[in-house]
Amino acid sequence: SLVGSEMCIRDRPRFRQTSNLSSKQKDDINFAILEYLMKYKFEQSVAVFGEEAGINYYAYLKSTT
Repeated sequence: SLVGSEMCIRDRPRFRQTSNLSSKQKDDINFAILEYLMKYKFEQSVAVFGEEAGINYYAYLKSTT
């Protein structure tokens, strides 16, 4: 049911949780996102996303090489 231009909670799309992914897969995805943000110079987003995702870019690079 639409109320004005807002959707009711029950009508909002539901997304699958990422529980099917391993910790390594989640880290890899987060690292790829962080890499993209760095490449295109989204400095504030890099800082916030890195903190929220718990990814240290340089430590992660060392662990994968």
